[in-house]
Amino acid sequence: MLTELSKPGRRRALAALGVLGAGASLSPLLRAQDSAPRASTYPNHPVRIIVAGPAGGGTDFVARLLAERLSRIWNQAVVVENRAGASGVIGSRYVEQSGPDGYTLILGQSGTHAIVPFLQKPSPYDPVRDFVPVIEVSTAPDLLVVSADSPIKSYKDLIDTARDHAGIVTYGSAGVGLPQHLIGFRMAQLAGVQMRHIPYKGSPPGLTDLMGGQITSMLVTAAAVMPLIKSGRIRALASNAAHRLPTLPDVPTFAELGVAVPQESGWNGLFAPAGTPKEVVARINAATQQVLAENEVRKLLAESYVTPVGNSPEDFARFHQEEVRRWTALIEQSGVKVN
Repeated sequence: MLTELSKPGRRRALAALGVLGAGASLSPLLRAQDSAPRASTYPNHPVRIIVAGPAGGGTDFVARLLAERLSRIWNQAVVVENRAGASGVIGSRYVEQSGPDGYTLILGQSGTHAIVPFLQKPSPYDPVRDFVPVIEVSTAPDLLVVSADSPIKSYKDLIDTARDHAGIVTYGSAGVGLPQHLIGFRMAQLAGVQMRHIPYKGSPPGLTDLMGGQITSMLVTAAAVMPLIKSGRIRALASNAAHRLPTLPDVPTFAELGVAVPQESGWNGLFAPAGTPKEVVARINAATQQVLAENEVRKLLAESYVTPVGNSPEDFARFHQEEVRRWTALIEQSGVKVN
């Protein structure tokens, strides 16, 4: 017992207790300081960009181009990791639950961060509350396509076929609740026809089935399908671009056809988990702006009909919130739900 110590021993014990007490009180602070992201040294180990879909899709293409260039700028590995499934929920939740240190990001898009969470009850995550918008990377139009072997040659042919064969004509998309799903739903609704939706885990398997004749048509991002259009294996019937695409001058826009579907819905952008320090977000934003300013990057994006954006975290946050409002209104109007 302390009371049984000599005075010198008592002083030594009290000093020891004082040191221990100070150490105990400081240790949580020291641990917090050790674990806190240091913007001045970011990144000092590999960064992961999660794509909530399979390799080979439009978002995956943009993510890999971005990762390769960021690796050069930072002199640090930036790797793309595909976590497909549940229309992007699996990959999105993985990032949401990751540490807010800037080392795990997601190249989210309108489906994962403005639509899918609001189709489910309860919502698997809140795309506004649970993430920090870093930068809008790009936008791309969607295309309504059929196999080149299909007898359907135009949008009118597709609708007439659906009218004559109710419930048999199908349209594929990269997943339940993604923009292409809702565009197809709205398209059929406006035409007064029944078209069965066939969801896939990303664009590549859907395009494979389209070319194989397993589905009638598909709504897909231009970046994912353009190589197949150029090779003559797939035919485009319409786009939701604001204007006709220069290399597809014979393909009308939905607006020209009088079909009021959302335009230019295929945006994507980097998000970090909520709580990521502003200084780290700013460093990621600045490096990404640098990538998007490169002439070679802009050329590669343009070849895939992807338009680079690049904006501030604040501007992207405002755009993101507007997109959430736009798509939730369409969800309510369409009545689409996911159990």
